[in-house]
Amino acid sequence: MRKIQAALTSLLLFAGLFASAEAPKQAFPQLLAAFEAEYAQQVRVDYHIILDISQDSENPLYFGGGSLEGHTYSISVGRDILSLSSMTVDAQAFLLCHEVGHLIGGEPRKNAWASTEGQSDFFAASDCLRRIFPRLSSPSQKPAHPVLAQACAEKFQENTSAARACERIGNAGESLIFAIYDFMGVPQMKKPDFSTPAPVKSPQEKMNYPTLQCRLDTVLAGALQEARPACWF
Repeated sequence: MRKIQAALTSLLLFAGLFASAEAPKQAFPQLLAAFEAEYAQQVRVDYHIILDISQDSENPLYFGGGSLEGHTYSISVGRDILSLSSMTVDAQAFLLCHEVGHLIGGEPRKNAWASTEGQSDFFAASDCLRRIFPRLSSPSQKPAHPVLAQACAEKFQENTSAARACERIGNAGESLIFAIYDFMGVPQMKKPDFSTPAPVKSPQEKMNYPTLQCRLDTVLAGALQEARPACWF
């Protein structure tokens, strides 16, 4: 009986991850159009590569990835991932920016063509979202974390539009990190927070996959257009 109750509890918790409305999933075509308009020509002209972005219906829980085959760079995201409760439209944009960043995000690289995970996050927050957001409708934005709000206000001072963009980027990255955290389902893992930066790592670890907290620190650094954090760089 206890095993049955535990199984039911796990099932209900898992189902709760997908409690969001259909709106974020339905917004995916708008995202595709934005990335097509902003990056397809650049990738084709500068890299002689075709950019292809799609939903993965065969692997609906795939959290996204990019692969370079010949002259085509394919980005795919699992269909059901788009329905995660934390996966806002802006979080989806961050995820796609991250995958674009693997191709054009620059050094450091983890192989001949792909930027590291940390660099791809930094590219998403510092560059890509600033190009993509003007092509998307403005969401009813949740209140920014106090640390994020204060940092953006202090960085951009009287430039209110830049401060709002900073907060929107921070919120987008935070939502994506929270979606990953919830999906991992490891309750003993501390939830990432802007107020608890990750410790400094050794230089040789810059090629590794950063912790979720380190990734959130990278989001903040990119939103503020500051240096990459020492937790991975």
